[in-house]
Amino acid sequence: MPWQAAALIGVLLIIVGIVPAYIEENSHFSSELFSKHYEHFLSLILIGVVVSSFGLVGWAKQVQRGTRVRMAVLVFIAPWIAALVAIQSRGIMYMARGRW
Repeated sequence: MPWQAAALIGVLLIIVGIVPAYIEENSHFSSELFSKHYEHFLSLILIGVVVSSFGLVGWAKQVQRGTRVRMAVLVFIAPWIAALVAIQSRGIMYMARGRW
């Protein structure tokens, strides 16, 4: 159970680090929260990646082979799905054209 909690907490930290930038970029609400405190959000993303990685490795050691394979597929596919969703974002397309 602690490995599952670590993996989920890591994922939540990643989400908390990414969502404010997405909201600020794609809404007309300009709070400049992410702009002023981006280093805090980036550190949340980094900590989330580390915590979720350790949590997933520990969790995978406790489950059967079939479950490990499903976990590996999910870990591999989830970022691609997130990237495909993010590509639809105006912010990603804006940066892809070279306008920072």
